[in-house]
Amino acid sequence: MPKAIKENIDGGWAWVVTAASLLTNVLVDGVLFTSGHVLQPVWSEYFEVGAGEAAVPIAMMIAVYMMAGPFASSMADKYGSKLVAKLGSIITVLSLFFSAAVNSIIGLSVTFGIFAGLGYSFLSMASVSVIGEYFEMKRSLAAGIAVSGSGFGIFLFAPLMLHLTQNYTWNVALVVLAIMMFLTFVFALLYEPVNAAVIKNYPHDISDSVRETVQVVRRISCDMKSRISSRRNKESGTDSSSLKGSRSKDSAFQRRKKKIYKIYDFSRLKGPTFTLFCFSTYFSLMGLLVPYIFLPQQARAKGISETGGTMLISYMGFFNILVRLACMYAYENFKVDTLSLTNCCLIVAGFFTLALPNFASYWMFIIFALFFSVGTGVFFTLRTASCRELCGQSDLPRSYGVVMLFMGVAVFIGIPLAGAFYDLTGNWNLTFYIAGLFIMFSGFIAWPIKGVKQWEIKRKIMKFISLERSANESSESSDSGRSLEGSFAELRKKKPKCVHRLENDLSSLLKLHSPRAYENQMTKGMSTPKSPKSMKSPKFWHGSKSPKKLKSPQCRTARSSKSDEDFGNTTSSSSKDGVKVEVFKVINTSEKSEQQKEGNNANEKTSGKEGFLAWAKGRN
Repeated sequence: MPKAIKENIDGGWAWVVTAASLLTNVLVDGVLFTSGHVLQPVWSEYFEVGAGEAAVPIAMMIAVYMMAGPFASSMADKYGSKLVAKLGSIITVLSLFFSAAVNSIIGLSVTFGIFAGLGYSFLSMASVSVIGEYFEMKRSLAAGIAVSGSGFGIFLFAPLMLHLTQNYTWNVALVVLAIMMFLTFVFALLYEPVNAAVIKNYPHDISDSVRETVQVVRRISCDMKSRISSRRNKESGTDSSSLKGSRSKDSAFQRRKKKIYKIYDFSRLKGPTFTLFCFSTYFSLMGLLVPYIFLPQQARAKGISETGGTMLISYMGFFNILVRLACMYAYENFKVDTLSLTNCCLIVAGFFTLALPNFASYWMFIIFALFFSVGTGVFFTLRTASCRELCGQSDLPRSYGVVMLFMGVAVFIGIPLAGAFYDLTGNWNLTFYIAGLFIMFSGFIAWPIKGVKQWEIKRKIMKFISLERSANESSESSDSGRSLEGSFAELRKKKPKCVHRLENDLSSLLKLHSPRAYENQMTKGMSTPKSPKSMKSPKFWHGSKSPKKLKSPQCRTARSSKSDEDFGNTTSSSSKDGVKVEVFKVINTSEKSEQQKEGNNANEKTSGKEGFLAWAKGRN
């Protein structure tokens, strides 16, 4: 490979790409989050419509920006960040030009709302994806620099938008924005693709801080691709090689359905943990963007000048920069409970939003901007990390796609609803009361998520053992690896997703109770999600008391090198479908060993996984 390309990993041209990503985020988020507070009142007066109706194009733009995120990530993964960024730039520029010529709210909802929002989404996702292509060891630093462009954009564009609308018409303002957004096409030209083989062979130590964000972008279209293809061919009894050149329209339709399924995995909503997380996110977005649109108008109602009200948005952007950088530093260097921290910040932000109608002086509005920015900064910075902790790294891309869908729907409903409250009452007090209650409620309902997650994992593991028993009973000989593999393959064909997730939970327990065996599995190609820290506590399994099996000498000696190595040697290196047939051998061994231990010395050494499974089977 060319030496020049290799030198650009974590250095050289990579920093030029980082600067281009930063400037792209400045332009995208600057227009996205500051155009509303200026254009909404202007459109309301120009088209002679209510505040709620005038807010529809703005709400639709932000909603499409969020909901199209997974699709834009899929496009970046398939066609490259450079092409997607150029496409997003062209769509955005044309949308703003056409919006300047539209003379109705409905037309603006299409041009300024749908198409411009789609273009912003393409630009934003490509700017994140390209960081993952150019950085390995310094990825967290580069990503932190790139995403800080959001705060800079809000800080700079708030007074600029006010200046344009005060001195020119809103049509001219949109034309100026279109010309400025054309710069993103120039920045996209700097996104030169990097050969994946160079990155693979380059020595690196990937950081966990923003791994989940990059993988949402890079893996959302290719995760489980081979598994879905092989499963479809097995069910039809057709080898993939025989399908070449004979794809019909029906098969093409099925492939499109599979792609949509990979982006939005709605089956995750069957679990109470993820459902609660999604609804918490939904209620958060019902109120979090309301101040970005209506805060200057509330300030003017309290006697503050129009310029002073607009500067509040700039202050929020400045505070947002500090909060994001501090949050990323804390997450990178300390053990941060992302979910609890986010909940606390949401409750604080909701409280100040609820109290905003009682603020009268300008300094009190600045204090509100500070504390509200803490809530929004922490929420948007750690939301992906919280989702990863709840769903696991392997399920993150499809799970976060559903989360973004909930976010988009909430924005589309929340912002026009806030304007409708003003049309109903004639003041902005009820708008901020409702928004504050939504934000606080989202923080409170997310508190029991950890407990629900623990209960759900325990239930899944018991179900896994029950499925294993049914697989053993259906096989002719429980000692035959072939028959076990066949029965498990049949079980996996009936419930593939269920077995896959239960398998992840079982592997998480292996990591807790037998770390060396877990490392042996990882070196042989078995990827496993990170287990929740709360599972380490004995209270996780049996209330305030630990199970007897976990207190036994077998478990106290679970981390002995001998037992770990013995289990690690039983793990097969073949994992095409991500399935370990030897898991059942371990379970069977634990059953036999449990029967032998009844008359033996209690100090006999066994693996930690055997001890846990023996205890779990006894409870089942």
